[in-house]
Amino acid sequence: MEKHRSKTIVLGIGNRLRKDDAAGSIVAELLKDKDTDILAIDSETTPENWTGKIARMNPEKIIIVDTANFNGKPGDFRILRENQIDWYGFSTHTLPISFVIEDLKSRCSAEITLLGIQPKNTDFGEDISPEVKKSIHIIKEMILDKKI
Repeated sequence: MEKHRSKTIVLGIGNRLRKDDAAGSIVAELLKDKDTDILAIDSETTPENWTGKIARMNPEKIIIVDTANFNGKPGDFRILRENQIDWYGFSTHTLPISFVIEDLKSRCSAEITLLGIQPKNTDFGEDISPEVKKSIHIIKEMILDKKI
């Protein structure tokens, strides 16, 4: 972990063995080592393991990126409100994302943005669909340009 304060932390969530479910992890991977004030963390399927470390860094903003089934077209992405999370069936991971958000809120005052990407396929495998792959790169650029 970096010792300086990152204004923005991107928490990518994903399972690289479940095709498009890897999207959040890939966004974080693409943002790593960029010369910006953004710190990207690939939490894989256990974002709850990072909440304490993130809170201690006291960021201004946390962007959580994960797949979400909101009945959009594959590759669609949107910012989700906290009350939409369970309804959309957010994530295929260990704990509900709502737990992670509540834990972060109890530990720090950062603005938390939840970005969901509609997957095409989350079956076992490592191939990412072209639609989701395109969105991953768009999201990366939007984060770097501070549009999210």
